[in-house]
Amino acid sequence: AAVDARNVSVRLLAQRRQDGVTRVESFAPGDDIVFGNGDGVRLEAETSHSGYVYFINEAPTLDPATALPRYTVIFPKPGEGGGAVPVKANAVVRVPEHSWIEFFGTAGRETVWVVWSAKPVAELRDVETLVTPEQLGRITDPAKVESVRRFLASTLNVPRPARSTSTGQSTTHEFATSGDVIVFPLYFEHR
Repeated sequence: AAVDARNVSVRLLAQRRQDGVTRVESFAPGDDIVFGNGDGVRLEAETSHSGYVYFINEAPTLDPATALPRYTVIFPKPGEGGGAVPVKANAVVRVPEHSWIEFFGTAGRETVWVVWSAKPVAELRDVETLVTPEQLGRITDPAKVESVRRFLASTLNVPRPARSTSTGQSTTHEFATSGDVIVFPLYFEHR
């Protein structure tokens, strides 16, 4: 039997500050938007099927101590029992829920990895509980960093949106596959 197409639709919002004025605007993956210190981004995702959603930030530079990527889990927040809770089909996930992911510090290209899976992802089970006020989602254990890096590299399967649609002032970008896992990067240039 054929598997229904699995879709993750993403809407990207930028909060930009310039000359004392704050503007919020929708933008597309691949747009040449450069974020400055204090600017922010918000991600909204909606999935066609129930499943597990993960957002993982990859910093623009490697960890100098380990020469590995620097990852931070920004979603999910741990549910009851400390693990990820499945997201229902057509539910909107807003990250962050009530604020903005702010750009600061080292300039370069930030990457936010978006993962949707029909089942919990084994390589991410150990790190999804790091979204706490103390840990702030940072993955610091080199073995866990390497496990996440291998997973993302081996499952990247949707490098660009299948289609984009605009309504009013927002644009939605749809990433699709027929498999049980969708993995794609979103890039943000920070100066």
